[in-house]
Amino acid sequence: TPPRSANDNSYEVVYVDNWKENLRHAGGSDPFVGPRDPDSWFTGPRPEQCKGFRNGSLHDLSSYDLSSGDRQALLDRFDNKWCLTEGLFASLNGEESFYCPPYHDLRHPMIFYYGHTASVYINKMRCAGLVSGAVNEEYEKLFETGVDEMQWDDMNKNHCQWPSVEETIEYRRKIYGIIRKAILEHPAFDTLAEELEQNPFWSVVMGIDHESIHLETSSVLIRELPLRRVQSPGYLPPYHPSAEEGGPRTPEDVDLPENEFILVKEGTVRLGKPRDFPSFGWDNEYGSLDVRVPAFKASKYMITNAEFYEFVRDQGYLKREFWSKNGWGWRSFRNVKWPTFWRVQGPHGLHQYKLRALFDEIDMPWSWPVEVNYHEAKAYCKWRSTRDGIRAGLRLTTEAEHKMLAETNQSDDPVLRYGGYEFPGKAGRNTNLAWTSCNPVDFFPPSSGGFHDVMGNAWKHCEDHFCPLPGFETHPYYLDFSLPCFDAEHYEQMGGSFISTGNEASVFSRYHFRPHFFQHTGFRIVEPTEPLKTVCMVSPGPYATEVCPYRTFTVENTVDVSTKVSKAGAAKYEDDAVLNQYLAMHFMDYAGERGRDSNGIAFFADFLPDEALHFPQECGRLVLKACEANGVEPERVFDVGCAVGGSTFEMLRLGVPCVDAVDISEKFIKTATHLQRVRSLEYMYKVEGDIAEKRIAEVTLDDADLENATFAVADAVNLPNKYRGYDALLAANLICRLPDARPFLDTLPRLIRPGGLAVIVSPYSWLAQHCQPEKWFGGTAAKGRTWSALQEYLARKDFELVGHHNMPFAIP
Repeated sequence: TPPRSANDNSYEVVYVDNWKENLRHAGGSDPFVGPRDPDSWFTGPRPEQCKGFRNGSLHDLSSYDLSSGDRQALLDRFDNKWCLTEGLFASLNGEESFYCPPYHDLRHPMIFYYGHTASVYINKMRCAGLVSGAVNEEYEKLFETGVDEMQWDDMNKNHCQWPSVEETIEYRRKIYGIIRKAILEHPAFDTLAEELEQNPFWSVVMGIDHESIHLETSSVLIRELPLRRVQSPGYLPPYHPSAEEGGPRTPEDVDLPENEFILVKEGTVRLGKPRDFPSFGWDNEYGSLDVRVPAFKASKYMITNAEFYEFVRDQGYLKREFWSKNGWGWRSFRNVKWPTFWRVQGPHGLHQYKLRALFDEIDMPWSWPVEVNYHEAKAYCKWRSTRDGIRAGLRLTTEAEHKMLAETNQSDDPVLRYGGYEFPGKAGRNTNLAWTSCNPVDFFPPSSGGFHDVMGNAWKHCEDHFCPLPGFETHPYYLDFSLPCFDAEHYEQMGGSFISTGNEASVFSRYHFRPHFFQHTGFRIVEPTEPLKTVCMVSPGPYATEVCPYRTFTVENTVDVSTKVSKAGAAKYEDDAVLNQYLAMHFMDYAGERGRDSNGIAFFADFLPDEALHFPQECGRLVLKACEANGVEPERVFDVGCAVGGSTFEMLRLGVPCVDAVDISEKFIKTATHLQRVRSLEYMYKVEGDIAEKRIAEVTLDDADLENATFAVADAVNLPNKYRGYDALLAANLICRLPDARPFLDTLPRLIRPGGLAVIVSPYSWLAQHCQPEKWFGGTAAKGRTWSALQEYLARKDFELVGHHNMPFAIP
């Protein structure tokens, strides 16, 4: 595209039919094949001229101390980061490497990221008033905005006409000169130490830490490129020494550390970075929140490649029951069968692998942390819970739990003291480019609590949705850094990785990605003692959406009203006393109702079988038993009249991958939705007369299971057409509560696929308050028993009876 003047705002992106139209050296000599000429490639100082250069490699420096007032120290850090970016991009082998789209087509090509960080410096400095005009208006628009990949199939971002590599190099050279001059001469710097984020020079330190982010994300994209497009740049640190040890392609003969669980006692942590802390911070870090953290058990190490190998070998990627609905969609779309950075060797069935490192493939380091996305980490948790028989369910750490493991305080941050070369020896941590790879999980000594690699090595996936802390404010230089991602679509990652530098390696950092996104990220697993509570549940906003998108502690969640509901039919269930009764019936813990009192009289629960006490759960189990007995695979189940969700949650626990649940009561559905989000709810249990006690309804499932249910308000006699074709349907305690059961029964052929099952559970307790006697199916002398009439009616709908038995039922 031809250059335009700095005052021309008419620039529009030009698109091409094929990315190869961007190549300027196709068919000729390609100056970007092989090692770079340092004099023409580096637009600022060369690596050996930068602070942080040790033993032939450039490591990151400690973060800039804003209280120092030292211009040279800030210039050293700017030079270091600028040079690290160019050193990393020297690994691109050939011009095509700059322009070819990534394999997933979800990100821009590398040429964008090569120009992006430079353009952001200028744009932010213009916002701050440090620079009066554009350097190149076109480039500062073309390179301005990256990609937040909305979904794993959100493609078509790679058909722009891009500048040549040579033009982008010269653009970077101009930007470097402007920033260097500002650091050395601009008078606004003189008050930075006092004014911090209110000072215009905040835009410069913002640019430096923005470059830290893209140093890491660019390294991931380079790791995803084919080997022929990558070379070792020669300027960055080597891999961790363990990468050269070699080893078998399967882990059976490897001596690996035992990854035991360690108990962490209950405590309180404070989240949020003090505004007067003397280092740069992104807007989402500021604010303050004290969080009570219940006792929990966490794995001593991050999950290793060897541990994850067991999940792969057990075909965990092919078992739908271990994946959330969205996770399975991603896995199926990509046809993933092992982690993205594993490279299969020989036939797939041998399960022999190497590891794709940044610049080449190496023998699989089985003791390194596995690097996977959020979907894969959650699937592993579900698989491991099933394998080890952990009913409460293993999960990832929360932000607050990670903070507790990190043993940090509000007045210290090691990244202000140590650079990458110093971190391993002085802080026992692989970060700030100490190396360009992970390390064995037991390489460094443990923390005082017994945990390894809480900070560094690889990022740690968290359960929390990315959210603002109380006191959050956007910064005027970067209004959309965090706010658009407060949407319950981004999950937090904590702790940094080997290539996290600057703010990313800070104890205050709070980074976030969509669940299908890849970073150098692994995970630690937790066995909880209480239902999940994450920071996002109490987030005060602002949000990216009009209403709070997060799990919350209140029952007043948005309800999906799927159809017009009979108010008269629903009214009898909207009373708080009725809600409390149903919560007791669905979630009562009978531990306190067993044994004998001081007079030796047995409590009522001792007289009743468990299936009577947990009737909703028994109904859910009945569906699975009926499916197994009749050869029906319950991929999709419809729970009609689900009330507060006891049977739905039980079917999820048993591995049903999709349950749609409806009830006529808005209050019931709000309550079920609350339990789905928060997992617990207080209610009042009526003991006798006016005496009532507080009880807690709990759901012990993790996110991967809970995401597989959808609760909605709907009337069973007027179900919308979207409900159809289920493998099985449960109607428990329903037909004798409807004003007329026939409209519901008439829809069964639509609701259930051919060969599917209808499981109808009913006490046949016909009452005029629910249904006028002339519409009863039975229960009168003239009509006889309901069972016979119902069987005859359904036979006319092409249903065949395949089972019938009695069930005990007790109302607590």
